[in-house]
Amino acid sequence: MQYPPLPNLQVFEELSPALGALYHYHVDLSVFVSDWSAFRPMFHSGFLEAVQKVSGRLRRLPLSSIFDEPFQDANGIAVDELSSQAGANAKLNQVRLDSLDSHPVPVPFLYLHCFYKVITISGHWCNIGFGVRIEIIGAESLGVRGLCCVVETDGRKVVIDPGVALGYRRHGLLPHPVQVAASERVKAAIGRALEDATDVVISHYHGEHHPMVNANPYQLSVGRVAQSLSHPRLWAKGTQDLSPNQVYRAQALAQKIDRNLTASEGLTDGPLSFSPPVPHGERGRGGTVMMTRIEEGKEVFVHASDIQMLSNEAIEQILAWHPGVVLASGPPIYLPSLTPAQREAALRRTLMLARRIDRLILDHHLMRSEEGERWLDRVSSLTEHKLICAADFMGQDRNLLEAERVRWYKKMPVPQGWHEAYARGEANTRDYRIVERLP
Repeated sequence: MQYPPLPNLQVFEELSPALGALYHYHVDLSVFVSDWSAFRPMFHSGFLEAVQKVSGRLRRLPLSSIFDEPFQDANGIAVDELSSQAGANAKLNQVRLDSLDSHPVPVPFLYLHCFYKVITISGHWCNIGFGVRIEIIGAESLGVRGLCCVVETDGRKVVIDPGVALGYRRHGLLPHPVQVAASERVKAAIGRALEDATDVVISHYHGEHHPMVNANPYQLSVGRVAQSLSHPRLWAKGTQDLSPNQVYRAQALAQKIDRNLTASEGLTDGPLSFSPPVPHGERGRGGTVMMTRIEEGKEVFVHASDIQMLSNEAIEQILAWHPGVVLASGPPIYLPSLTPAQREAALRRTLMLARRIDRLILDHHLMRSEEGERWLDRVSSLTEHKLICAADFMGQDRNLLEAERVRWYKKMPVPQGWHEAYARGEANTRDYRIVERLP
């Protein structure tokens, strides 16, 4: 779909926190306009009242663009200019939106994440411009293992890495039922996303990146989504350089859904492009993965799966693609085997990438420990906060359930035999559907 141009308008960024808050008040608008006379009705009293209610809940994020001048009569906005964070915050605090009955409503912390050709305020999608919409469904900062996301462009709905898992044993403990409840939510969300997907991408065949034939109780079973996988285009990592276990999983999946999983490395189809194989972590250890590039207009999103910031090859390919937003696995800080030299190299690559793109989202391996979360925040402070995790991007509170497994067992002891009963379908997570993070 081609949207008519808006006069005197440039990107306003960072609505992620506002999206969830506004959705809480049932504000859900998609407005396509060719002039400000059509835009004006959006600012009715009910909408402004909802914004006013939630504005105090929105936490500050650095801005790369701001209003040059406040709305005056909802007729237009001067083209904005790049500004420092301090200047952006200072000016934004002065922005006032005038309702139709001329009662000014201050909105001190309203961050407009995408205000290009489509104005979208919603609880589920984060826009990066020109209609590219990204929803991250599963990742460690969202409570589960995985790096699943949905990307919509003009005419395509792409589901990448539709899988979920939980660390089967951490610190000698099975997943706490609170995390099992999180996996149920993510599995349901993946199922809904696949129902009308036009494309499905599998970056490699680890258990949290695709539906599993022999799924354990905490993974996504292919039987649950097999029908939805019968119609979309399938783009899959080739098996030529994978472990025997991954090759078996690929063959079993293809057989179960009765479709070929053609190796897609190096292919391009419309807005989608796929990388040559790049290392899963360090070269020579763990095989390879396939990265995905999705383009709409001048906007580019890259899904970089399990690169872990441990190889130059992956970073060079990402930069050659000129993305605006990248979703990737960060370094596995939780692993004792990660050497100081590897940490230093991962930091160097992260800084290089973050300083050359608009937004770098690191999650997955990085967010399996609270030490990894501290690493993210420390490095983010060096990048003008362009480095965030999946939960930050989606405007949700971080929920590192795997990192907090021991503490959850202490807070909510698990009845003996619960996991075995859950696997048999004789226990459920009704009493464990908690989304608050432990203090």
